[in-house]
Amino acid sequence: PLLEVGLRQPDGSFEVILTSRGGFNYAIQAAEEFGQWYTIGTLMKVNGSVQFVDSSANLHPHRFYRALMVF
Repeated sequence: PLLEVGLRQPDGSFEVILTSRGGFNYAIQAAEEFGQWYTIGTLMKVNGSVQFVDSSANLHPHRFYRALMVF
């Protein structure tokens, strides 16, 4: 999978794009510090590119993002 660099939106939310093949499920996780990851959403059966919007990004001064395959 590929989690593409995101863009902060005018409303303060943050958008990332996940690209994958094979119809897998992914947990989108965020952290303010490495080692303290929290699942903020799940994308189901991704086959191609899918947009994910972190609507609470404006509540955090900075965040790191990652995608993990879930079963």
